Amino acid sequence: MRRATSRVSWEHHERPHIVKLGTDRALFRLAKQLPDLVWNAAALEGNTFTLPEVRTLLDAGLFRGEGDAEGDGGGVRLMDGGFIPFDPADELGEAHADLLVSLQGLDNPVEQALAYFCSATRSQFYFDGNKRTARLVASGLLLSHGYSSLNIPHARRLEFNLALDELFHADDATTLMDFLYDCLAESSQ
Repeated sequence: MRRATSRVSWEHHERPHIVKLGTDRALFRLAKQLPDLVWNAAALEGNTFTLPEVRTLLDAGLFRGEGDAEGDGGGVRLMDGGFIPFDPADELGEAHADLLVSLQGLDNPVEQALAYFCSATRSQFYFDGNKRTARLVASGLLLSHGYSSLNIPHARRLEFNLALDELFHADDATTLMDFLYDCLAESSQ
């Protein structure tokens, strides 16, 4: 059976059981895992910071990210060399509202969170950092329901990128959903 949001669809089948920890325990684990989560997210994007450097930056609270963003960002370059242009910016607000409505049709909060990640990543709602931002929103949804945050290990970068290529080529999130469920099950133990 296929399930869908307003943007992507996926094959619904048996997936790994995700342990529900409770919100307090999930937040405690998030605090303990934060350097690893940040390092993995940065490493997936080619940032060369080491895990000890990430820990130092987080401990010091030194962040910089001010400035203006201009332009439309262009599009997404795929591993096979293909290029998928971004959707028109003036359509993104309505597309995001449609996504939120379609997520309400999913009963399982884990599936909702991972479907948000897939749909937001494919729609490219955010000027920059789409996968990062979609992962943070998905993690917030998971935490609010007592599940661990979503950690995508850098060691699985190739698998992640291949699943993303399938998502962008066909709007089919099946492989990416399977991958994300597996990552979440792994980080929930």
